Amino acid sequence: MFNVCILMSTYNPTIYIVDQIKSILNQRDCHIDIYIRDDGSTDVSYLKEISMYCKKIYYEDNLGVSKSIHNLVNKIIDLDEIYDFYAFADQDDVWLEEKLRKAIYCIKDFNQAHPALYYSNLRVVNTNLEGNRNLFKSGIVKTTKEQALAQIFTFGCTCVFNRKCLLVFGLTNIGDLPFDNVILIESVFLGKTYYDEIPYILYRQHGENVSGQKEFGIKKIVARFNQLPTLNDSNSIFHDLSEFILKNFFDNLSREDIVILKRVINYKNSIKDKVLLIFDKRIRAGYMPKDLYRWIRIIMNKY
Repeated sequence: MFNVCILMSTYNPTIYIVDQIKSILNQRDCHIDIYIRDDGSTDVSYLKEISMYCKKIYYEDNLGVSKSIHNLVNKIIDLDEIYDFYAFADQDDVWLEEKLRKAIYCIKDFNQAHPALYYSNLRVVNTNLEGNRNLFKSGIVKTTKEQALAQIFTFGCTCVFNRKCLLVFGLTNIGDLPFDNVILIESVFLGKTYYDEIPYILYRQHGENVSGQKEFGIKKIVARFNQLPTLNDSNSIFHDLSEFILKNFFDNLSREDIVILKRVINYKNSIKDKVLLIFDKRIRAGYMPKDLYRWIRIIMNKY
């Protein structure tokens, strides 16, 4: 039996949170404690309904999802209780009963002195939990450092991780960076990650998701390219993630790591680095439309 701490940030949760909490408590071979930080909701009626199932609910001011999660992580770090593993959860999904057990068995034998992160595919469903489409196609995700500088495949709701990962994430100032991007980039450069192509989570799409509705096929490609004219410096996510890792963990990086991170950081001012980023076959998202989009962003200095 594993002791697992669940961390959830909520904002005006609806009836869906009841399904989510039930599915979390139904996990096999795990003792579950649920901690929630409510991010300034105007309606907490459903939080009151599920409060009896939670170890603690913090009702606090609005920070936005990433800062809310980071704040909650630091509250957990300050507790006297130490858990075997930790997991993020969204307020409106449903977990299959094997989710945590499968994740833990994938990373429990990793070196626990370093960050260990499990993340997975997602099964996209509608409000009635109907649907069998996986978000990512098979064979795309490689979990390499280079791919992490081209495409981020982590969704916080799939992440299960060890104590060291919690500490590294919580004790570093992430600023305005997306929390699920940060936990991957830290784990892939400082520890070990495991990606599971099999989804154990029903990722409910209902039009009010914080991360937004997911689009597929031609519609997705068109939407991405339509975004290009609106990109600004705040969209230079891989530049910012590279700068974050280099600044905070320089002494933990290999010489090769430093070279590739500096290339991403300096590409705006270096034609050589720009060309190398485009033609480096290791730095690939894994599918052509996304890589074409990425190359255009590099040329536009919005990478």
